[in-house]
Amino acid sequence: MCMYRKKRISLFFGEGCSHCKALKYYLNTLDPKYKKMFKLYTFEVWSNMNNQVLMNKFGKELGEWNMVENKVNMGESNVGYYEDYIKKILDVACLSTKENSVLIGLTIEDGRCRSTVELLEQNGKRDIGRSVAFSCTDSFYTNFLERLVVEYSDVTNTVVADIVDVDGDDQFTFRMVSENNDMFTVDGISKDYARKLKEKVENREKEKVYVKSSEAGLSNALGLTVLISLIVVIFLTLLMFVW
Repeated sequence: MCMYRKKRISLFFGEGCSHCKALKYYLNTLDPKYKKMFKLYTFEVWSNMNNQVLMNKFGKELGEWNMVENKVNMGESNVGYYEDYIKKILDVACLSTKENSVLIGLTIEDGRCRSTVELLEQNGKRDIGRSVAFSCTDSFYTNFLERLVVEYSDVTNTVVADIVDVDGDDQFTFRMVSENNDMFTVDGISKDYARKLKEKVENREKEKVYVKSSEAGLSNALGLTVLISLIVVIFLTLLMFVW
């Protein structure tokens, strides 16, 4: 009698992913003589944070860390993860210099948003960061995407903020370009929502100009006050000597 040890197969999948569904169906419908050779363990990762961590550990052990996608289905109670990821993106954006460009892209398709972050050197070398994918819930748009767009404009000197229709369809791309040729794009959104993002950036830029003007006005006022005070002191000093 041939004795063998069953192989363990760990399948990390996203609920609703058509590719994952097809693979699970294939494994479950194999000939029994093959099915008895392995034990299948399944881990849903789009809504289970613990399984996401486990998936990333598997990827790291297999040397595929940068290729493991972290898919997140966030609710209102998990906005802390959004804040952490926004901080990570902004930290990378701050690495921009005249010698490199930071490319940040978010692509929305079929209710999912996939983000990628790249650092492009002048010699053409690309340093590609680990991609992250989110479910496009209401919380994703309000607590992540709209906040990210505004905060990104705060840390970069944005010279262009526009809307383009790359494919000539009803899906548009919102784009921001900095003075260092960094690019931030959100692809696969409606024209109305692209306008909303653009307005948020423009309003933020107006606020920054107003603050700078106010600070300059306050500085000028303080300078004038000091100058007048100095003139008064000099005048009184001279008057005392003359008197």
